[in-house]
Amino acid sequence: GQTNQLPINHSVSLHFEGATNTAVINQPKITSGDLTFEFWMNNNTLDGAADIIKQEDGLNIGLNNGELFFTLGGVTAQGGIASDGLFHHYTFTHKNSTGEISIYQDDAEIAGETGTANLDFTNNNPLVIGGNTFIGNMHDLRLWSKTISLENAYAKMYDKLIGNEANLIGYWPMDEGRGEIAK
Repeated sequence: GQTNQLPINHSVSLHFEGATNTAVINQPKITSGDLTFEFWMNNNTLDGAADIIKQEDGLNIGLNNGELFFTLGGVTAQGGIASDGLFHHYTFTHKNSTGEISIYQDDAEIAGETGTANLDFTNNNPLVIGGNTFIGNMHDLRLWSKTISLENAYAKMYDKLIGNEANLIGYWPMDEGRGEIAK
């Protein structure tokens, strides 16, 4: 990746207004093993519960009474998030050898749980972003087939990816600002 050492530009992002809009990632190629999701989000959800990213018979990232949760293979980590009206960087990790899942907000771990090591969660069902009560903005969605540490997530959260980084499964900047296809 590359960085220009300037603050990341949050002025262009994908906006979700609740049930009226979704983004769908078809065939995300999620396979068992180490896994990490990252994205920037400004949450304005008013309801008590909302799915941010959901996959049928697979993972779920969402909100529950002001807390962010990550569910994978029947294990859920959940922790409180900032409600300051600003963008924050979120990282969701799964370490296959131990079964640990974690959620990071910027430079802090906000939740962690341990499940079963070597869990089988291979799933190619679409990832649905929004489309329910989630209200907010998101950009720079990254999907990795590796576990990213809190230190690396924080150190690299401002990096602009090229798209061919090792272990990168998918990268959607969501920064084009117009049209009906988010890239």
